Amino acid sequence: ARPRQFFGAAHGQQIRGLSFEGPRLTGINLTTVAPTGNHTAPEGLVAEVSWRADAAVDEVGFHFRDGSRVAYGGQGGDEQGPFVLQPQELLVAVTQEYTGQYLGNSLVFLTSLGNVLTLAGSESRRSNCFAVASGLQVVGLQWQHDSGQLVGVECGPAEKW
Repeated sequence: ARPRQFFGAAHGQQIRGLSFEGPRLTGINLTTVAPTGNHTAPEGLVAEVSWRADAAVDEVGFHFRDGSRVAYGGQGGDEQGPFVLQPQELLVAVTQEYTGQYLGNSLVFLTSLGNVLTLAGSESRRSNCFAVASGLQVVGLQWQHDSGQLVGVECGPAEKW
């Protein structure tokens, strides 16, 4: 199996940047989610995630709601995406399928609304990833019985801890 790195934000934080040492994802840059004071979800910093890929992921770009942009990697590969995030959607976790070159075969982001954003090159190994929105938790797994493949999750309310 190819090695994977996984990084997640704590409750009340969101991802605002990535840290790489060469092609290896080594960490995430976090910022505290500002409380809104009016019982609405806070606004996410990242509006869109774009990428360039061929066999591997060559570049990842974060387009922020204030109009600025940050990019990681190089200009190779073909332009992909973007994934457009909803205003109250936060990037909360990322995993990398590391290959020793470029930015890896894939990067997978999880959002606070339970969405999974997969940025993959053609050499990426297929895997299923499921996430649930804030306030929910995984309480069961759904399998395709003939293949043994995970095809979904069952959700239930999460209690505060």
